[in-house]
Amino acid sequence: MGALAAFKKRHGHCKVPANCAEDPQLGRWVAAQRYKRKVADLSDAEVKQLDREGFIWIPSDETWTRMCRALAAFRRKHRHCNVPEHWPENQSLANWVQSQRYRKKKGKLSPERVKQLEKVGFLWAIYKCGDEKDSPVPRGASAEAESEEQAGERIYVIRQGVYVQHGCKGTMPKDLEKYVANNKGELPPYIPLPRRATSFYLGESFVRVKKVKWKGCGAVPVEVFEYVKRNGTLPRYD
Repeated sequence: MGALAAFKKRHGHCKVPANCAEDPQLGRWVAAQRYKRKVADLSDAEVKQLDREGFIWIPSDETWTRMCRALAAFRRKHRHCNVPEHWPENQSLANWVQSQRYRKKKGKLSPERVKQLEKVGFLWAIYKCGDEKDSPVPRGASAEAESEEQAGERIYVIRQGVYVQHGCKGTMPKDLEKYVANNKGELPPYIPLPRRATSFYLGESFVRVKKVKWKGCGAVPVEVFEYVKRNGTLPRYD
């Protein structure tokens, strides 16, 4: 227990990995406590003592909660949950989002977690050309909101640094067509564009900002597209 308290003092938490490089013995001890509780070999007093220290019994649960908060913050800021696969601002969140989609596809994500993600408007990105029936919509969302997120112009994330805009109708850009062909008809992650005329705001602050108008269809302004390529998301817009 003393080694755990010392670890917490140094790092400010008790998230000791089982393969702790700085203290392998502590890592093994932590793993043993988790196992003992699982098989009911820890007394209530021992559990309470570890709880008071902030012991993490199931590391994956702590990570899940933290990432869900990060996803909710992303949605509040960007109005959707489509975190790009390559997002330099928070690559850990981008990787986690892709992992949830993969786990659900393989049947390894619990129904409770599926519901929790869908509640905030998470899209599973199992989109095939002309078929988007599997796309969930946030509970209580209006038909207009559904249209906003599931149709219209999009900027697709083909791979790091490669983005293409397509309106789901007409001839696909070559990069997008190639991606679909190589992925059994599935479309890549995308950033939905607003289905209305709007103004994008470019700049580092509200004092020095450039207002760029877009009519709601057709190619977005070059400045907006370049912003997406640099940041992996849309700039602020009306």
